[in-house]
Amino acid sequence: VRVIITGGSQQFLYMTTEALCDEGDIVLVEDPTYFVFLGILQSRNIQARGVKLERDGLDLAHLEIVLERLKKSGELRRVKALYLVTYFQNPTGVTTSLAKKRAALKLLKKYERAAGHPIYLLEDAAYRELRFSGDDTQSALAISGARDRVIYTGTYSKPFAPGARLGFGILPRELFTVVNRVKGNHDFGSANLLQQ
Repeated sequence: VRVIITGGSQQFLYMTTEALCDEGDIVLVEDPTYFVFLGILQSRNIQARGVKLERDGLDLAHLEIVLERLKKSGELRRVKALYLVTYFQNPTGVTTSLAKKRAALKLLKKYERAAGHPIYLLEDAAYRELRFSGDDTQSALAISGARDRVIYTGTYSKPFAPGARLGFGILPRELFTVVNRVKGNHDFGSANLLQQ
């Protein structure tokens, strides 16, 4: 299992962005999206490009329009990921359906050849455990053949205790070692007491 324990999901998001993106790269985000992630992108001089939201998640037609525009402008090679807050999205409260996650991954794969590299789906599930009713929606990790393109992160800070700065991430094999090394450079490991 390619799991990394972090000081909250924010640390995981920062480390993954550091490992995946160069200055001037582009990350596609929901519009609106989690403002803290926008701060991470800004701190690393990475551009955010917005994709509209609908009641059940990302507007797939708009995602394709954005990808096509980036392809025509020659900027697609700078696109490294699509960032989605897939459960009770902050700030809208929208939960992305599994069908939309599957379709978004299919679109990203369609444009990878023109990009010349993988385009990852970064699924932020920080609010997944805050469900009060209804059935859980499966993560993008449940999609057949998606584990090499899905980066998944969660946290115990939201559902358990804000002071317990403990999160985790699940990474594709090709990113795991790089992010794990970045983690070692940050703090040599998350607190054992909190992990227990």
